[in-house]
Amino acid sequence: MTAEASIHRWSESRKDPKFEAAFRSYRLEADRTLLQVSSAIVVLAVIGYIFNDIRNPNSESTKALTFAAVRISLVALTITYAFFLKRVQNARVMDAMTMLIVLGVTTASLWVDASRPRDFYTHVGADVVILIGIYLVIPLSQFLRFASAMGYTAGLFFLYFGYKEVPNAMTGTSVVVSVLIANILGILISIRHARVQRMEFTALRREQAARQELELTQTEIRSLSGLIPICAGCKNVRNDEGFWEQVESYVRDRSEAEFSHSLCPTCLEDYSD
Repeated sequence: MTAEASIHRWSESRKDPKFEAAFRSYRLEADRTLLQVSSAIVVLAVIGYIFNDIRNPNSESTKALTFAAVRISLVALTITYAFFLKRVQNARVMDAMTMLIVLGVTTASLWVDASRPRDFYTHVGADVVILIGIYLVIPLSQFLRFASAMGYTAGLFFLYFGYKEVPNAMTGTSVVVSVLIANILGILISIRHARVQRMEFTALRREQAARQELELTQTEIRSLSGLIPICAGCKNVRNDEGFWEQVESYVRDRSEAEFSHSLCPTCLEDYSD
């Protein structure tokens, strides 16, 4: 199969809601595991930031405690999410719960960034990591993934250039380039990854259908194997229920064979006489 044909089949499958629902159900366990690992990473990262703020001698005690309270709330929310994630059996419910966590993480990130000094820009690296994580790690539908990333990007640009004070032109340019590159790479890689996953799922479905067809054929072949009781006179065959039937009916019911009737040369002579 050519690459163009594979891409066309993938594009057509994306338009089929039944295919997408089947794909999300197939990916449910793998997505659950990925989200649980991601939740653990988020919790560890946030705990690290909590200790960093508390131990930072330059931070105000009240502000540090406020940051810690917000981040502890985020840790509690993430742990609760990871706990209930084990019971979710529906992809849409999982998407809704994941969107809640993504909204909480991005909102907390923007709030903490806004609470820093207006000329403080060292958090840009962490913001870019969160943005890339939305694209490449969080298993959402494409629409929800792009909506989350674009919403976070809009919040970052408003924060950087509408609220904070850019120290110099180089810093502003670096921020814009970093965020744009993260978005471009995230979009391209996430689309490619989604396409590969769905093409693999399509190939798996074709393989399963071929295997089922083969098993059915083998069953039909086995049904015609073994000792077949046939009448020596009329050539009728005794079926499994003990009834006698024509050999044509017997074979037709147990295979895909069809019969066409004609006369062999010997019978043709007998009928001619």
